[in-house]
Amino acid sequence: MFTPWLPRAAIFVMVFSACARDEPACITDRDCGAAMQCVANACVDTSPTGMCAIDDDCSKTEQCLAGHCSPIEIDCSKCAPEMICDSTTGLCRRPDPDPDPEPTCSSDETCAPPATICGDEGVCVPGCTAHSPPVCAASEACDPETGRCVAVQDVCDHDEECDPPRTICEGRRCVDGCMTSHVVCEVGTTCNADHGRCETSAVVCADDEDCTADQICDLASGDCVPSCAETGCTEPLVCASSGRCEPQTPLCVPDAWEPNDMQPAAGQPLPGLLSDLSLCPEDVDLFRVHLEPSQALHARATWPVAEGDLNLELLSQAESVVATGEVVDNARVLDFTSASGGDYALRVSLARDFGSTPGIERYTIDVTRTCDADVFEDNDTQETASIIDASTFAGLRSCPGDDDYYAVDLAEGTQASIGLAFSHVDGDIDLEVFDPELTLVAHSATLSDNESASFRAQLAGQYFIRVFMAPTLASEFGASYVLTVDTTSMTDVTFEITGVDFTRVGQNVHVVGSTDALGAWDPLRSVRLSGRTFPTWTRTVALPQGELVKFKAIIVDTNNNNTVTWESGANHEFTVPTTPTTIVRAWRP
Repeated sequence: MFTPWLPRAAIFVMVFSACARDEPACITDRDCGAAMQCVANACVDTSPTGMCAIDDDCSKTEQCLAGHCSPIEIDCSKCAPEMICDSTTGLCRRPDPDPDPEPTCSSDETCAPPATICGDEGVCVPGCTAHSPPVCAASEACDPETGRCVAVQDVCDHDEECDPPRTICEGRRCVDGCMTSHVVCEVGTTCNADHGRCETSAVVCADDEDCTADQICDLASGDCVPSCAETGCTEPLVCASSGRCEPQTPLCVPDAWEPNDMQPAAGQPLPGLLSDLSLCPEDVDLFRVHLEPSQALHARATWPVAEGDLNLELLSQAESVVATGEVVDNARVLDFTSASGGDYALRVSLARDFGSTPGIERYTIDVTRTCDADVFEDNDTQETASIIDASTFAGLRSCPGDDDYYAVDLAEGTQASIGLAFSHVDGDIDLEVFDPELTLVAHSATLSDNESASFRAQLAGQYFIRVFMAPTLASEFGASYVLTVDTTSMTDVTFEITGVDFTRVGQNVHVVGSTDALGAWDPLRSVRLSGRTFPTWTRTVALPQGELVKFKAIIVDTNNNNTVTWESGANHEFTVPTTPTTIVRAWRP
């Protein structure tokens, strides 16, 4: 009776039977009960009250099949994992959203701003930048940094509503255009000065050859722009031949011996020590030297190795190379013995240039012949000692088997310091000091550069300084050295600290003060006093005459990790006199 509805009913069954069983309910009417018919493999009620056109004509537990209301048979086996089967309709559907979800965020920082922000329900939701265009109220603008809509007073939709090119409209707000100094266009774009926006630039050059002679290629923008010959440069940059502004190339400054590039004009005659020399590219330096028959020559050139490398050669009068320097300990060393004697020239040239400054900015050359005598020779014994005072003497040389003696007058109590400065590579120099009775009072004999010795003159009179090369480490050419003699007049000062009658065994009274002899305020270097006259503690110390000395007494407890107890009050002070004196102070608790 309802044949016209059958096609629509059949389509309805195909679309909404996702949860139906696989086996058909019936094939013929005989498979159904009384008052039932088999319609589309389903037993349906054919009674007049079961007629329908759509599902809404049936109860919630029925569906409209072939024009008849039929019970819904529920089977959830066909639903996908992310779907659920509706127990009422028997259809697969997505689950309803949680009406009261658990909060997952407390602030925007717990999400991923500006892409997602923390919503009112405590759940991360898309920020305003996730929409194009951003979804904000009419009086709001999207903040691209936070992802939130913010209230603005002057909302804009077009650049004309701002002040182009100074400001332009971005995110419904007026912001600085690219003409301002802090806005930088990306590579491949340039700033349009007319409207203040960065625009993709049409690349017209890849290098300077793509431009005209008075232009260079701006590699950032791909545009040909005027060279620095047209625009000039800002100091300290200068316009280079490339047409670009570049740091000024440092100049190689000739030394005081230029011109000494050719043998007839060779510079300072050697032997000797020359310093503050420079060597420019394409330049050579020549230095004259004369050798007697069988006399040996030793030359040593030093320079900052980071600046490059030098060549060191010895030329004969015929300008032929008779000796070449070798690298020894970051220096060029040349040794040569002349058979017949004659005039020679040392030639220094640039082998390699490494530094930012052209050439070698500074080098030194030291040339000696078979141990040359210095200005104080002949001072080989105490009887022929050179008389000197407290000062510094440079350009001296110690030769193998040839002692150097110096004599200096010292008053009783004078503090003296003797120093030798030399390079151990050239030979080992040692030092001894004898008093007026020729008793050894100080010496220094290390196996490294330099020697020094200090002593206090117990007798007034002439003290002798002996400088000599150690026999086992002597160089046939000797070694140059600098002698320094420092003297300070001293006075014996006796410190007496009274009233310290409360100390226990292991507790001692010290004096610490401003001068080095009193530890320079360092308790670990303080002077310990004697308790033999307990409860008065005493000690005599030699101090420099005329010096203002400040001091305090302290108690050092050796039983308690050398704990220091300082006396109270201000520092004591006095000026060291020229005669022995006693300083008496009472302990201030």
